[in-house]
Amino acid sequence: MSDINKALLAPCGLYCGVCAIHIADRDNNLKFKEKLVDVYK
Repeated sequence: MSDINKALLAPCGLYCGVCAIHIADRDNNLKFKEKLVDVYK
């Protein structure tokens, strides 16, 4: 199992390394961000 990067532990309880919002922001993926809006409304 891989090591957990404590810098990616989020207060929401998710691990940012697998969080769609974090990944979309990290990659500056505007199209993906726009699709996530409806998911998290």
